[in-house]
Amino acid sequence: MAIERVLARLDQNVPSDATCFICLEGGRLLRGCACRGTAGCVHVDCLAELAQRDKDAAAPSRWTHCITCRQGYTGALQLEMARRLWRRNRSESDKWVGRFDLMNQLRSYGETEAVGRLDEGRSVDLGEALMTDAFGKIQRCNILVGEGRGLEALDLLMPLWAQGVREEPMMRLVLASCIAAAHHSLGHDDDSLPFVREEMAISQRLFGPEDTGTFKAMTNYAKACARTGRLEESQSIFADVLRLQTRVLGEDHAATRETRANMNIYTHLAEAPA
Repeated sequence: MAIERVLARLDQNVPSDATCFICLEGGRLLRGCACRGTAGCVHVDCLAELAQRDKDAAAPSRWTHCITCRQGYTGALQLEMARRLWRRNRSESDKWVGRFDLMNQLRSYGETEAVGRLDEGRSVDLGEALMTDAFGKIQRCNILVGEGRGLEALDLLMPLWAQGVREEPMMRLVLASCIAAAHHSLGHDDDSLPFVREEMAISQRLFGPEDTGTFKAMTNYAKACARTGRLEESQSIFADVLRLQTRVLGEDHAATRETRANMNIYTHLAEAPA
């Protein structure tokens, strides 16, 4: 499916009299966050320029999350911002870990060659391009894990973990997540636990305690603790996630309800006789 058709399908229902919250003018506006009413309506170009001028412009969250409601962009707005961020960073894409997330965002819209087309209009086999650097190896490992080939994934991942590349916080985050998934796929949850803990700690440090990505990392750690018999710690982490999600997302949000259900499940496990 072409990007243009995807954008048409994902266009948000924006009132005809809405104006961009940045330039206060009308035109083709998108809306893809949790801001109420027309507060989140924006020109993509205005939003991209705002992100570019930010003192932390290199931070992925400046391009992927609303600065007001802090929710990750969805739909057409998410895709358009991913396109602009890819163009901004393509000259140094071998150094910037956001390439990994951008590829996943673009691929989630069915655009298996989207990255190649966006890069100066060339059609590129994304599967081959993925293996050209560390980011590509990590993406390849995600595929291997999904195919049940966790040992092969670890053979590629562990040398990267031992190299200096893991010192960059975002790279360390992505690597820890992938290594944890590989160990879990093999049933080695005790080996997975330190990497899940690392993923959670880095997410909290980089994105803050109220980011949806941090919620996910904390949930992963709570589940890992439960799988390895650390039920009290699991309950404590689930309680922290539930408290934060209730405050940030609301008690009726799907993610909040899921955490509440998970917490009930693992509470029963903890109370069950040995």
